[in-house]
Amino acid sequence: MKKLAFICTLAVSFLTLTSARTSLDKRVAAFEKDFNSLGEELSCIGAGASVVIDGNIVFTGTRGVNDLALRQEVTSGQYFRVGDIARTIPAIAVLQLVDKGQADLGADISGYLGFELRNPASPQKPLTLRMLLSSTAGLDPDAQLTTISMLDARKNPGYAEYFLPGVKAGAKYKSATAGYVIAAAIVEKITGMRFDE
Repeated sequence: MKKLAFICTLAVSFLTLTSARTSLDKRVAAFEKDFNSLGEELSCIGAGASVVIDGNIVFTGTRGVNDLALRQEVTSGQYFRVGDIARTIPAIAVLQLVDKGQADLGADISGYLGFELRNPASPQKPLTLRMLLSSTAGLDPDAQLTTISMLDARKNPGYAEYFLPGVKAGAKYKSATAGYVIAAAIVEKITGMRFDE
């Protein structure tokens, strides 16, 4: 959870960096300060970050170690496994749309999807972007979601298999990649663009 908080906070700091009206040097210095202070505050073992604006690398920073036993410092050429870090990308895209007033974290996602989607354990409670991004929609962590239509009860009566049995929407944190797949699909529907573009 600390790792996700570190990543999300840096993502917000990055968005501030790209949208602030102050000089680039001041924005980069502010990002570097956030990067270092958050790493300390969250007891981050090791991290690396780069910021690219208009194709130019404006910041590269590392902190900590990449192996606790060997105490090897993280270097700028260090590779990290992507894992959950990839979830940051749809989260940033959603937050950019929220910032532009094109999406609402608390709105029923059914309106974005074009079909009603409910957690079978709490069918009266709308699912929201906030639930998707905070992994509290009750989605099954092992769900292999390849298309959003798999969640449309009209096309797939067995859609409930993508949810954890008995886990109500908003009631419990359970990390599920499917929530970010849905969020990316919502970004596509709002923008009219493929997510990879």
